[in-house]
Amino acid sequence: FRSRGTALASALAYHLCIYRLADIYTRQALGEALAMCFLPLVFFGFYEIYAGEKDRWGYLVLGLTGVISSHVLTTMMVSFLSGVFFVLLLPWLWKNHRLRRITSLIKAGILTALLNLYFLIPLADSYLHEDFNLLQDAGDIISVNASGVYLSQLFGIFYTGDSKAPSKAY
Repeated sequence: FRSRGTALASALAYHLCIYRLADIYTRQALGEALAMCFLPLVFFGFYEIYAGEKDRWGYLVLGLTGVISSHVLTTMMVSFLSGVFFVLLLPWLWKNHRLRRITSLIKAGILTALLNLYFLIPLADSYLHEDFNLLQDAGDIISVNASGVYLSQLFGIFYTGDSKAPSKAY
């Protein structure tokens, strides 16, 4: 709306909404609450590339980096929705000769991936090793002692699953 007052009121309403406060104070879901702080920056970044200044793709990189660094589930949702919107808007971009906007999207995606390799590589590695479980179902209750993470696994860069750990964690 091109108004500082409207922008301030919207920001306050977004950041003080009941769901975010419940995330922080009731559920202690700080990762999700932090990721939600970066979502407006992601939306603004996409807006700038698709409808605004095509060379201002840095906002999208900052927003996506914040989301990736904060919360994996929000990252998956943002990735899925970003892919859907890209596929839906690609014919419009191509038809209207908006190749610089497509280039800006690709640049933002590559730079975001490069900035987040410190997290994405260990995440992919942990998903490739199926025997590395944080929790294991032990009947009706979930037992962390059955297959919890030991200190050596927590600080290890790549876990191969070859090491034999004691049966009980103390």
